[in-house]
Amino acid sequence: MKLNIVDVTFRDGGYRNNFNFDDHIIAETISYLSDAKIDFIEIGYRNGLLKKSSSIGNTAHLPDDFLSKITAYIPGKACVMVHPDNITKDDMKILHVSGVKMVRVCIVNQDIEKAIRVIHELKSFDFLVTANIIRITLLAEKDLAAIVQKLNHSEADVIYIADSNGAIVPDEIKNVFKIIKANSSACLGFHAHNNLHLALANTITAIECGVEYIDASIQGMGKGAGNLPLEILVGFLKRNGKNSQYDYIKILETSEYFKQNVSHAHMSLENKHVLMGTMNFPIDYYTHITNLAEEKGISFYQAAHIIDSINNQ
Repeated sequence: MKLNIVDVTFRDGGYRNNFNFDDHIIAETISYLSDAKIDFIEIGYRNGLLKKSSSIGNTAHLPDDFLSKITAYIPGKACVMVHPDNITKDDMKILHVSGVKMVRVCIVNQDIEKAIRVIHELKSFDFLVTANIIRITLLAEKDLAAIVQKLNHSEADVIYIADSNGAIVPDEIKNVFKIIKANSSACLGFHAHNNLHLALANTITAIECGVEYIDASIQGMGKGAGNLPLEILVGFLKRNGKNSQYDYIKILETSEYFKQNVSHAHMSLENKHVLMGTMNFPIDYYTHITNLAEEKGISFYQAAHIIDSINNQ
């Protein structure tokens, strides 16, 4: 089984610095990652954020001139993420002409039919297309099975699950992929978040379940508590005698360069994110908890406990 690593630094990591990466640093970093034999490099969202702002950087939207300039550095490896509501056929043509290889489509239960239509259209351009089921820990088993069954009609090449809340544990990983494999023969992918510092453990379990596509980011840079650190993933694979194609030294050198040149690259342990993972809260809850704490004059943790108690009534 061939394992494929997808670096998500400039997309998921963009939530740490408002997607404001210097163009030169992006070009240098993705060139280094390509030299290190990383399989796919996600360069951002196409029209990812609904509200455009001058303070939001290029990897949030991938404007045409920026897109074509960046993909030229990594022929055959560039990938982007899209939301079904935000992507048009004209966008797909531009992505195709620019040399994007993989397009990842966010999947939520409410918009599954629209997502399937988007996947069909993307496949007409011969993209490698992944269906990324987000917030997996908020889905009931029957709903997951129903989504996967519908995705069977979409031509998606890979079905991903994303532990968006950083709440999943290895036994749940096994169960989720058991459900998916019972309902689909598609290739599998996994995107970890690290709230409980289980990103590597969960990824190892996912690989044991037959997953072929794994997401990681430099220094674990990503939304909330961050993602699986690329350095740790490749270190594990090297230590375990798997996938020796990756140049581990080049990856570590890239990581050092990135850490020295990008603000917010280093992920530290924050108890609030640990709590969010423990309580299986989406990142959106962070603002609600903060507001409730201020309103009642209590700690963030006490406010979170109140919301958790309400959710579990």
